[in-house]
Amino acid sequence: MALVISSLPGPVGSPPGFEDTPAGTGGRVPGPLGFRTIFLAVPGAVKVAKAAVPPTLVMPTPLADGTKYARVVTWPLYGKSGPVTTDISQGTVGDCPLPALLAAITNTPTGAKTITDMIVEHKGTVVTDISAMRDKLSGEQPAGNITSQRFFTVTVGGKSVDVSDVFFTDEADSGWSLLYMQASSGASVLWACVIEKACATLLGGYEKLNEVQTVNAIWKMILRADPNGFSIGAKTSLAKITDAASRAGTVPTVVASNNDKDLEKRSKGKVLNSHAYAVLKLAGREMILYNPWGNKIQLSVAEIKLFFQAMFYP
Repeated sequence: MALVISSLPGPVGSPPGFEDTPAGTGGRVPGPLGFRTIFLAVPGAVKVAKAAVPPTLVMPTPLADGTKYARVVTWPLYGKSGPVTTDISQGTVGDCPLPALLAAITNTPTGAKTITDMIVEHKGTVVTDISAMRDKLSGEQPAGNITSQRFFTVTVGGKSVDVSDVFFTDEADSGWSLLYMQASSGASVLWACVIEKACATLLGGYEKLNEVQTVNAIWKMILRADPNGFSIGAKTSLAKITDAASRAGTVPTVVASNNDKDLEKRSKGKVLNSHAYAVLKLAGREMILYNPWGNKIQLSVAEIKLFFQAMFYP
């Protein structure tokens, strides 16, 4: 059953009269979800292929968010344990459905394979064309395009998208930070950054990705399916939320917070307004969530009912 509904303004809004029903009609799904069934499999290794002809790849245009630098990032694609939830830390792109979805996927037994199947790493010379965005980069940016020694083919939106290992960072000479999808506190790995860059390339730039606020658009781009789930409202039973949360360790599960500018204050700083969180597990009467900003939070099921508007799963 696919959940396809319309919404109020904001990335995770719900329409009136859709408080506790499994499906509705319209054009927008609240929250950051949409999943196809994921089948059990053993996580695979990084796929590596030799590039036959050194390609030239165009850098997706950045956000209009101040000066920045484009540089080669030599981090490994994955850590020793493969892709894991804690690799993810959202940057300045307002695409929380994407990192929340990636976090929810990697929280499942088959999640690592789902991610590694999306990305093929190619070893070989590649040129990244930054000529069209010189006016958006720091005056310290060296002249010419950027040459590096690897690129990635990412399957998103049913298409194969090639991206290099060149990313936008701040202007620091050393100790610099990525501006968009970033390294988490526990690891400097590139897989989530590569997927985000591929999505931006597919859409026509990071600004376009920043504008994508619908669940279905992100979900279909990554998993090519709509989600199942339900809206959370006054009539939603705690048992229904608990039952869905109990499966979070085996299937990707995400909750979407209310579109309420005072939500952070009302939740005593626990929950961000109109934001997506991956559900990691149910612990007694509490749920452990992963905020794609790179931290975990723990809330009671009653707080989920109070502060969130939708829950999604395959």
